[in-house]
Amino acid sequence: MVAITSRNQQAVLGLQPLFMPVIMFSTFFASTAGAPEWFDTAASLNPFTSLLDGTRSILTATTDAGDLAIGLGVFAALGVATYGVAASAFAGLVTPD
Repeated sequence: MVAITSRNQQAVLGLQPLFMPVIMFSTFFASTAGAPEWFDTAASLNPFTSLLDGTRSILTATTDAGDLAIGLGVFAALGVATYGVAASAFAGLVTPD
């Protein structure tokens, strides 16, 4: 979406710092057990944490459908929104003036 709207392929690399908090403030690297309260709050608000907890529950045979649904729902909504903007921008590029 960013590359199409800016017409610059390298613009995508500039977005990397935006994705780091999503990963760092989730349970991707470590669990929230023993973590400070502010980190636990940040991780619980992060939809990536729900997706991670849901997939981990599948691996331990105690499937948590709620966490999985929240995580997949948020990421599906983000995918639909970004695809819609990117498709619209691409259509604007290829449509003759």
